[in-house]
Order: sequence, then structure tokens, then C-alpha cells
Amino acid sequence: MLDLIILLLILIGLVIHRYLTNFWEQGMLPYATGFLTFANIFLVIYLINFVWIFGFVVGIIIFFLTSLQIVYASFLWPFLLSQLISVYKKPTIPKVNPLIYGSWSYIVIGLGLLTVINFFVSDYASLTKSSIEFFGGNYITLIIWIVGIAILLNIIRSYVLSKFLEKDGGKKQKPKDSEVKEIMEILDEIENKFGTDFDVVREYVERGLDTNKEQFLELVQKSGSVHKYVYTVIANISGDMVESGQYHIYRGVLNPMGPGENLLKIFDFAMDELVKVSETNKEHAEAQKKAIRENIKNVG
Repeated sequence: MLDLIILLLILIGLVIHRYLTNFWEQGMLPYATGFLTFANIFLVIYLINFVWIFGFVVGIIIFFLTSLQIVYASFLWPFLLSQLISVYKKPTIPKVNPLIYGSWSYIVIGLGLLTVINFFVSDYASLTKSSIEFFGGNYITLIIWIVGIAILLNIIRSYVLSKFLEKDGGKKQKPKDSEVKEIMEILDEIENKFGTDFDVVREYVERGLDTNKEQFLELVQKSGSVHKYVYTVIANISGDMVESGQYHIYRGVLNPMGPGENLLKIFDFAMDELVKVSETNKEHAEAQKKAIRENIKNVG
């Protein structure tokens, strides 16, 4: 029974890990060092558990399949499908859910404690033995079932994602050269205004453009113009960065030697541009500026 509880917590941990990794890869995860520390601890914990619960050979195989994201891509992807759809539908970058982020460390700590307890409660490789017994001692049948389910779920995943990510009417349009040129002109203009401190924001914008130009076009069309889309993304990125705490010299105070103060100015500038193009009104923009300054006071 304890084996199954541990496996369930590992699966929950893998889903949360994949969710948080999406933000970490974009440089948008607050306290990234803490996340990486617990991520490495989590990796060691589920390696130990897999070996103890399934045996050395099977445990190592499952560990590698998990580390290579095959377990997530085959079995766990439905739990983050809503996040993917949300990102697709909105031209803004969402913020990490603090409740999910906060639960991450407790799940890892709890798994560590249960792992120690499990050494005195469960037998070595007990789950593999019981699985083989269920299939009449036939390894081949068990492997066929696992591989078959994985293939079926991958087919379902491909079908579902194709339905959500395809353009209405069937074919996706390719971004026009004029739109790509316009976004570069906007980035150049902002870089001339703020200098090298804008480079870190520009890098994320250009990385998103290089990664998926087709999706870029769709988001531009949803927002109504390149101008609106670019400044919405810049406001989100600069806002998340300046709130992350990594640009603070100490709690509530931005480091004057780093890009933090200019990131705040970039955020203000982007909000003012969104007001100009009627993407938002002045009252809402001022409320956002006030809110981000309050958040800056509480982190670092």
C-alpha cells in the first residue's frame, strides 16, 4: 500500500515538475535556485524508490524513461493540457501558480520521509513481483500491455494537440516578412531607449519568435496588431522579472548596479504604449504599475 502512495506522489511530483520547468526554461520562475535544488533531490528520491519498488534492472529502466520525459509524454500530459490550451489562446505569458509552486517542496520532503519508512515496510521489488504474478508470470505479456498503452496514449495526445493547435479552417499561415520586420523594429526602438538592460527581455521575445513563427502569427492576429502583441509580451516579461527577486539587493529594494530599475521602466513604458493603442486604459495601467511596485516591496 505504501508503495502505491509513494508512486502516486511521484506522479504528482512529475506533473508539478514539468509545470514549473516550463516557467524555469523561460527565466520566469522566482527563486529558481531553490527549484533546481528540490528538482535534483526529487530526481534522487524517485531513482531510489524505483529501484526499491521495482528492482534494480526494471527500476533503472523506468528511471531513464521518466528522466527522458517519456513517462510524462505518454501518460501524464493530460494533467497539463489546460495550461497548454491557455497559453495558446492568450497572447500573454501566464504567471506561475504560487499554490502549486509552494506545494512542490513539501511533496519532495514528504516523499523523502516516506522513502525512508518504506525500507522497513515493503519488500524489495515487491511491485514487479506482484505485477508479474498478475500476468501469470509472463514478462512478455506485461511488456506488451505497457508498450501498447503508451503507444495508444501518444496517438491520443497527438490527435488532441493537433485539434487545439491547428488554425481554424485547417492550414496554418506562415508569418509575413513584414510582421517579423515590424517586431524587430519595435525591439530596436526599445533597445535604443533603454540600452543593454533591455537585452534580457529582448532575448525572450526573440526566442519565442524563433521557436514557433506560426504560433507568433496566430497570437498577433488574435491581439489585433504586432504592436499590441509585442508590448503585451514585453510588459509580462519585464514585470515577471522585476518581481522575481533576482534583481533585488535586499528585500524590497532593487539593486542599483543591475538592470532591475530599468526593467521597471521598461514595464512602465510598455504599459503606456498599450494605453496609446487602446489595449488598456490609463486607470488600469496605473493600477498595474502600483501593483508591481507593491510586489517589489515584498520580495528579494
